[in-house]
Amino acid sequence: GTYLYFGTWPGGSNAGNYYQVKLSDYSVKTFTPDSYGFYWAGAVSDGTNVYFGSDNGLLYWRSIADFDTTGGVLDLTDVASDAGNVRSTVMMDEDGFLYFTTQGGYLWCCSYKDGLTVEWKAKLGPDPDTNVTSTSTPTKVGDRIYVGYYSGFSKGGVQCLDLGTGSLSTVASGFPVQSSIVVMGDGTGTDYLYFNTNSGSGAGYCYSYNGSTGTSVWSTRGDTYALGGMACDNGYLVFGNDKNHLYVVK
Repeated sequence: GTYLYFGTWPGGSNAGNYYQVKLSDYSVKTFTPDSYGFYWAGAVSDGTNVYFGSDNGLLYWRSIADFDTTGGVLDLTDVASDAGNVRSTVMMDEDGFLYFTTQGGYLWCCSYKDGLTVEWKAKLGPDPDTNVTSTSTPTKVGDRIYVGYYSGFSKGGVQCLDLGTGSLSTVASGFPVQSSIVVMGDGTGTDYLYFNTNSGSGAGYCYSYNGSTGTSVWSTRGDTYALGGMACDNGYLVFGNDKNHLYVVK
């Protein structure tokens, strides 16, 4: 709408702030929790409330009209004690659900239309790797949800959760993926996925996924850590990395 939302992270258990800035006059309203801050925690709005996660496994909601005074919280550690920090943006669909990941290695689904409640969670990564974590914002097309995961700077990949069957499939593996996934497709046939890898030889990748099998289509040359995702428009993909290199792929 007409507001900008962002948070601050002062480190450790120190309390950060989440801000609502009204763009018409730059007036600011501030929400400050009792402890912990907001690291990469992007917000999403349903037109009435705004939702965002924090670094101690909490999912907050705040009223858009009264951002600084009205809101609530859902403690994910009540559902999974190892939920971990919420360092992804929250994705919303029109059916009344929020999707996001946590550093405990979970993909979460929460309902927001009748109060904020956990619908389900899915543990990411290949079993029995207990060190899997995620900061990737989920991408939903049709009944497929694509999400990246990682374990350090050497292992990880991309997985797809099928909402129709509840099954979790590996689309790509062998590299850490912390970015969100750009998807071309409608989730019914073959989708094309574009993402980066955050490793010492990080690169940009394209994989196809037909509902059961992921296949490598192309990749850029190995370079260095590429944490952020790609931007896509007018037939071009753009991404950058930690060596100040900007890649443009046509």
